Amino acid sequence: MHGDTAVGSRGRRSWGRDVWFICGALLVAAAAYAAGVILRGTKDFSFFVDGVLGLPAVVLPAAVGWLMVHRLKGQRPEIVLAAFALSCHAAGTIYYVVVSAAGENVPLPSPADIGYVGFYLLMFAALVATVRRQMRDMAGPVILDSVVGGSGAAAFLAVVLDPVLSSAFEGPHSGAAVLGAAYPLMDLLLVAATIAIAATAGRNVGRGWGLLVLGLLIHTGADIVHALLELNDLYVVGTPLDAAWALGAALIACWTVVQSRSGAPAMRRSREIPVQAVPALATLAGLGVLILATQQQVTVLAVVLASLTLALAALPMVFRQRIRLLDATRQARTDELTGLPNRRALYGELPGRLATAAGRPSAVLLLDLDKFKEINDGLGHDVGDRLLQQVASRLSGQLAPADLLTRMGGDEFVVHINDCVPHEAQAVALKAPRNTGRPV
Repeated sequence: MHGDTAVGSRGRRSWGRDVWFICGALLVAAAAYAAGVILRGTKDFSFFVDGVLGLPAVVLPAAVGWLMVHRLKGQRPEIVLAAFALSCHAAGTIYYVVVSAAGENVPLPSPADIGYVGFYLLMFAALVATVRRQMRDMAGPVILDSVVGGSGAAAFLAVVLDPVLSSAFEGPHSGAAVLGAAYPLMDLLLVAATIAIAATAGRNVGRGWGLLVLGLLIHTGADIVHALLELNDLYVVGTPLDAAWALGAALIACWTVVQSRSGAPAMRRSREIPVQAVPALATLAGLGVLILATQQQVTVLAVVLASLTLALAALPMVFRQRIRLLDATRQARTDELTGLPNRRALYGELPGRLATAAGRPSAVLLLDLDKFKEINDGLGHDVGDRLLQQVASRLSGQLAPADLLTRMGGDEFVVHINDCVPHEAQAVALKAPRNTGRPV
């Protein structure tokens, strides 16, 4: 057993070095392209800068994303979606560069837009998948803060993008007009979701969340600048703006690499940010938009989003006692160490789950850890607590979203699996890492 532990420890240290190497390679590729763009001194298409340096800077993040999918055996939906998103972005950029290299103007819409739109939609789905498992463990005020932060950011961005949106909606209806309106609206959606994730930072979003948030903000920021330049026919291929997209993709790929170190979302808390920072800034942004609307014409979308932000920000003051009561109830049904539902949650939910099954087969697995007492006594309770967190994290990563995983106390866990025949339950029990599972 000690030999296996030593081999596993060496493997983790080796992968830890590989993580730094891969992330370094991604950032070096983006930096090399940025340096080439800045130093070439001309805006004309350059085969070396835009092709030799530019294409690897967008293709490498996609390749790394799929490498992480392979490493995790496709078990992490958010990583799979991010890899697809990076691939779509790379495909769109390759088409754009190839057409530009031929001296032709890229039409709008074009095949490149399929890739770019795909990036938006898939990255939004990846964000949803990232927080999906943590949503049930988040308190009501935390979720509300996230919504306030997202709507406030979207209201501010709607003001910035007002010229682009107005031009798209007021012009003739065409494919170009639809895309002209879709891109800024998708920027609004992606920024709102990104800020919402930032509002939950330190609340079990997982390792490397800062890389994901920074990468998405850089990417959407570059999109916003591009939209404003295109409005005045000022955008050309091969400017530092293109390097910003490459850097955003590199940071998103770095996030997939860091996430792969654990094989499942980390259960520990990351560094906390001030609790009221995001909703306070969002409220100020919403208030600023409404004040601006009294002085000059502002898009209706911005006013609606700003009003929504202020209304949601005031909600906790109106229903503070109710929210505190709901939060206390949630905490009473959540295991503090692992963030999983506890014994009380199991007793409350299991009868309803069995009744909902309506005669369909299901299974309950009872799991405990061999020699856990020896680990606690020999290495200390801190090590035992970290072991329980790792076990909870790995079990969560192996179960379907509809399954119920609870910690009964000590080293005991219970899993309820819907629509599960005996041999499927047996397969789940055998797959769980070093457990003594038995279907009941």
